[in-house]
Amino acid sequence: MWGIGPELLIEAMRHVELVSQHIGVRAIHLSYTDEGKSLYEDYGFVSHPYGDGWMLLPMTDVRILLTEEDALSLSATPDIPESAPETD
Repeated sequence: MWGIGPELLIEAMRHVELVSQHIGVRAIHLSYTDEGKSLYEDYGFVSHPYGDGWMLLPMTDVRILLTEEDALSLSATPDIPESAPETD
């Protein structure tokens, strides 16, 4: 349903998390379109005090989400042997 939207959102969160290691970042704030609102809600964004059209996701939630996303990625990776068996 979302195409590449979720992948782009996760990638953006990774960039924000990296930046947050160097400067003070408390949350991701965004303005949304009517079409995109439910995608952000699926990832835990909540209403922003600014009012309609704005949402936010605290960095603590971003880190949890990225940890879960990494765990899912690892479990989806097929087991690949380190080296192929030798044949004669």
